[in-house]
Amino acid sequence: MAKNIIKLTEADLENIVSKVINEQESQSYGNCNGNNDIVEPKVQVKVQYNEYGKPRNVKFTIQSYFGTAKSSEEVYTDTLSKLKSTIFADLKSKDIKNEDYTFEIIEVNSIIGSASNFLAGPLKPTHDNNGKKMSESVLSQPPYNNLPGPGNSNWEKNQGYAESRWSNMLNYITTNSESLGFGAAENLGTPENVLTAILDTGGCIDEKRDISTFKNPGQQVRVTGTMRIEPIREDIECADGLTVIVGYFTSSTSVDGIKMPKNSAKHQCDYATFEVECNGIPVGISNMNNHMYYKNNPKFQLGMNEPGYVGPNGPGGSAYTTIKVPYNKIVDIMNNSQNGTINMTMEGIGAQAKRRTNEGIIEGYHGEAPMVCAFVKDIKGEQRIVYGPQEPWINSPNKVTVPPGEQVSIGSFNPCSGQ
Repeated sequence: MAKNIIKLTEADLENIVSKVINEQESQSYGNCNGNNDIVEPKVQVKVQYNEYGKPRNVKFTIQSYFGTAKSSEEVYTDTLSKLKSTIFADLKSKDIKNEDYTFEIIEVNSIIGSASNFLAGPLKPTHDNNGKKMSESVLSQPPYNNLPGPGNSNWEKNQGYAESRWSNMLNYITTNSESLGFGAAENLGTPENVLTAILDTGGCIDEKRDISTFKNPGQQVRVTGTMRIEPIREDIECADGLTVIVGYFTSSTSVDGIKMPKNSAKHQCDYATFEVECNGIPVGISNMNNHMYYKNNPKFQLGMNEPGYVGPNGPGGSAYTTIKVPYNKIVDIMNNSQNGTINMTMEGIGAQAKRRTNEGIIEGYHGEAPMVCAFVKDIKGEQRIVYGPQEPWINSPNKVTVPPGEQVSIGSFNPCSGQ
């Protein structure tokens, strides 16, 4: 019996080899045998505090992932709830009570909505599994070249799913965030930086993808934005950023941009160490010792480790302390206030640092100092003087000596209206 002999050209062999390779690659792509759980939302926050320790803003990034077990609304709720709890945990770590503040999302900086490259079969992706845009040259090669792309009904529908994820998240923030404990600005609109993507997940749904090759799920939304934090009480807000300057000045001196005038009386001793209080709450120590004996005697050095302490450059020289009152003390001070007034007092401290008579009888602490000024700094960083600068004891009968254990007034003011 005669045998049929088939003669193949080089072109025929190339076509056969190419077909086999394509078939093998097609079989390896779309290997959807995984059994994956959908990951929980991811939240990153950076709470920004001012120089007084008060929270001002939060820069945040949230990522939500979608599967078949939860509705989209449940995913959005879980994500925003986790954002809130993460911020509250940061505040708690600094002993700040979240109930003293309001929280409002004021800006969405960027938003990405994506889908896996599967809907009734593998689809042509727009971005690789790490979110990098894929070039046309890559998409024209196997295993992507024969996958349905733009214009295909399933592809267009999948692209719509990706877009709806970010648009629905944005809408949920603006309409439902208040029920979760924070608000959204009325002018919160669609950001300029928006991306809709179909991620390469191997031509599989997220639950079935091969996570050894396609680590990241495709069905997700990622949002970056800014949240503003503001105090609830007006009096606390007025007093926020309170700074008290207490010192002795031999010449006019600029302190934090405020001109502190020269004291009217001379002072040269080491009996001028005082604890400063506002409405009975200790806020810092002012050490105005300048006789120079303190240099060799630790009993006269209380308060010299205060962050705002500036010591004398010689006997009788200027010595002052700038006391920045932290926010948690502001709350306590205003809670102790009557009609919003802050009463500043000073009490001499130091077991040995007291003025004595020639007979060794303790009289008290040097009172010819201080010069006092108080100011607040608002959210824009602008300073507002609420007291002084002035010498509160200049006309006081006890200006020279402050009896031990006695608190004396150094001024009162209302932080919302001034002196």
